[in-house]
Amino acid sequence: MADSPVKLVKGTGSNFASTGTTTLNLPFVRDLQSRKSANLINIPLPGSDSTERIAFDLLGVTREISFSGEYVSGATSSIENFTTDLDNLVFGGQGNTSGGQVGYICTIPQKASTFRVFVNDANWTMRQADPETVEYSVTLYEVSSSSG
Repeated sequence: MADSPVKLVKGTGSNFASTGTTTLNLPFVRDLQSRKSANLINIPLPGSDSTERIAFDLLGVTREISFSGEYVSGATSSIENFTTDLDNLVFGGQGNTSGGQVGYICTIPQKASTFRVFVNDANWTMRQADPETVEYSVTLYEVSSSSG
């Protein structure tokens, strides 16, 4: 994939250290995956074959978006800021703050899509052999398909 970074945008609040803005660009994305699931409850009928089942859609549909990439920098402070920003993507108040949903707006240029998301996990690895490169991965859960 060409370097069209996935963008995560915060609402009001502090800026990202690596950009100085409310937008964090996650560059050189590879392995972009989207998994949409109906979360069906699948129950066999008592005393029947496996072809006789009941499926319930009680939990609704979820989408999990995951991707990995690498951040390359020639400055130690830039790598420190980027890894700090990745660590700070996951925080305890995303799911419910004063009765409302928080989270991020995620733009995925490869899909021409924008989602309101929560960050489930963010991971990074620094290799001693290449101290100017950080490999990272992020997993998001979609909350809505629009930024509104």
